[in-house]
Amino acid sequence: MTLQRVGMIDLTEGADASKPIEQLGGSLQYREFLQTIDAASAAASTASSQGLTVTGIAIGDIPLFCMPAEGLTAGVVFVPLGPALAANLLQIRVVNPTIAAVDAASVAVRIGVLRPL
Repeated sequence: MTLQRVGMIDLTEGADASKPIEQLGGSLQYREFLQTIDAASAAASTASSQGLTVTGIAIGDIPLFCMPAEGLTAGVVFVPLGPALAANLLQIRVVNPTIAAVDAASVAVRIGVLRPL
């Protein structure tokens, strides 16, 4: 499978994310989205799931990662749960593996997905 670059997208929040960044072997597209997450407080050593509205996510998109765009939020890990089961909606798990409660501030995250063609 060869990787072919077919264009770039603007990763500012709310930007048109309909253009693929890269096309993989003609059957998959790799796309990235930028979205703000305002996760609820997480008790020590817990994980909780929540829905995240991401404009441009399509049913069947397979999330690869969900990471802060600028630095890490101490003690909080965002894990995408996929594939997307509804348009513009991605399920994520907010994990606090530390021994103390964490109140995650609002954070911009990059979300990478594979889209079957």
